[in-house]
Amino acid sequence: MKKLIMFLAGMMLMLLMCAALFMVGAIYDTGTKTTIETFFFQPASEPSGRPGVPATYADLGDAQMRDMLIEKYITEFWHVVPDTADVLARMNGDTALARLSGKDAFMLWKEQIAPEIQDMAEHNMLRTVSLVSALPEPNTKDYWRIEYELKTWNKSNDLSIEPEITRGIMYMYILYESGIREHTIQGIPIEQYLESGKDPVAIFKFGVLDVVLQ
Repeated sequence: MKKLIMFLAGMMLMLLMCAALFMVGAIYDTGTKTTIETFFFQPASEPSGRPGVPATYADLGDAQMRDMLIEKYITEFWHVVPDTADVLARMNGDTALARLSGKDAFMLWKEQIAPEIQDMAEHNMLRTVSLVSALPEPNTKDYWRIEYELKTWNKSNDLSIEPEITRGIMYMYILYESGIREHTIQGIPIEQYLESGKDPVAIFKFGVLDVVLQ
């Protein structure tokens, strides 16, 4: 009888040990089990600004595409990076600003805006541009009222300084047609133009003939 009791006690002890090992194993697995969910930020519809398949012209629609082209233009018009070579390239007509501008619009920028931008670049300042609203101006032909916002960092390499935020209004005589150019840009085949690394904004039927600053 004594041996039977010892046998049963031994069995119970083994069962308790197995149960304890099972619980310890379960707790260990639970503690080390992790689930990774990947998120991608999509800062823009341009291919350079987001992963995955770029949005098509049809996906965006004419209104959004027009606003994106307007924002691209005012960015070229107002932005500042701490690099004087960028300003010189814009002044020499080597960027999208000249390609999208009529003669009057480009000369206004070159004479009134470029000197300030050049001075800011020499002082290592940074300025970003965003479009607030773009509305057709009543009782005018093809002029649009553009409200924009500028964020200016007046001192470089100091993250403790908040940017200076200002808003402004400008009027732009805009020409815009749906779709893209089909054959050449300035006499260059479109495929060759894009493969050479030039700004793809030029393939759109968009231009600014005149700018009036307020």
